[in-house]
Amino acid sequence: MAVDKAIIYGTGTKMPVGIVTRLAQTAKPSSWDANAPTWVDLHETNIKAIDMTDVVAEEFFAELMLNIGIIDPAYSNGTNTFWAMNRKTRMAILANAITVNAAGAIVAGFNATMPVEGGDIVELPFMSDGDIVGGFGSLYLLAERAGSQLAASEHVKFIEDQTVFKGTARYDGMPVRGQAFVALNINNTDPATTKVFATDAAN
Repeated sequence: MAVDKAIIYGTGTKMPVGIVTRLAQTAKPSSWDANAPTWVDLHETNIKAIDMTDVVAEEFFAELMLNIGIIDPAYSNGTNTFWAMNRKTRMAILANAITVNAAGAIVAGFNATMPVEGGDIVELPFMSDGDIVGGFGSLYLLAERAGSQLAASEHVKFIEDQTVFKGTARYDGMPVRGQAFVALNINNTDPATTKVFATDAAN
């Protein structure tokens, strides 16, 4: 869950640079590598608030496709899209895909993939209601600098008769091309561009 959160909202300090963090940049950061692709301002084109309150069914998906269609597949594998959202947002999309078939049964046109566009839907509880973040996952570079390590101690909470378990890992990463990603909100509010992370006591 921590890695997923960093991939979406990571600050770039002691963690990867998140997709939304990259899209929200209004100026080239000082950490931008000289050999990296040319920095492009995407905070207005690839972060969107769209009003879906008065559209349903086919109109809902037509509007959604027009807005997620701005992602650029250049240099990707062309098929590897994903769409991160919380469960409430996923249910809002599902509600617009419900139809009644010839047998009178209620059915939905999708399960775990984005209708029409395709790509896996990933439910993440830390996402804000109405927010959808996604794009071509093959253009996010994630490096595991040190593998996961687990440890346990009976001493930390000895007085409370508890055993403490600790997990640590080190990752780095960033979107290789921000143009391959989009962040939008279907409730006509600005998508969240930051999230609070738990304190990293080790650093």
